Amino acid sequence: MNVKQWALFLIVGAWLLTTVIGCSRGYTTGSAITAADLTKALPEFPITLPPGGTNLYLEHDSHPPLVNSWLKAAVPCSSLTNFLCSFGFLDEFIVAPPQMIRSQRALQLATDTRSPASWIGTLPMKAHHAAEWDVGNGTNSLRLYFVARPGMSSTNDRVVLFGYVDGAATNNATVYLEYHCLQIPVPR
Repeated sequence: MNVKQWALFLIVGAWLLTTVIGCSRGYTTGSAITAADLTKALPEFPITLPPGGTNLYLEHDSHPPLVNSWLKAAVPCSSLTNFLCSFGFLDEFIVAPPQMIRSQRALQLATDTRSPASWIGTLPMKAHHAAEWDVGNGTNSLRLYFVARPGMSSTNDRVVLFGYVDGAATNNATVYLEYHCLQIPVPR
């Protein structure tokens, strides 16, 4: 499998696992996002926004064995390369057209196997997530970055971080970070 196929496989697998297990999410927006929130949401990746950068949206779903976080930030284009390198993203990226992102969301909805009552109960949170996490809603293609590493609390954990960059603006690029940690029990 090439990198594109692995990336798509991991995204779909994480979303399938999330929809089967269910979720308990919490979100924060704008200046209410603290350094402690960022550390809790993405423990393997220390986040320091460059001057002029702004946190826009943070959502954290801690429902072991799968922990997910979504961070949306505005980063000055002049600092974008250094910001991305701080997460371990290389200069290699995949161009992701908006249709690819939208098809992933459609697949997530189509594979929701929870009871109708549970599904209906999560609609308000899903609507808020869709409004804030607007990756793929535009017409521009995004640059997709990918990095995987062992977990911080246990080397058995598997961590994947996807970075989507919408660099269409001239001053600030919108960076979307999608974090997934699969917590695997330590064999005794």
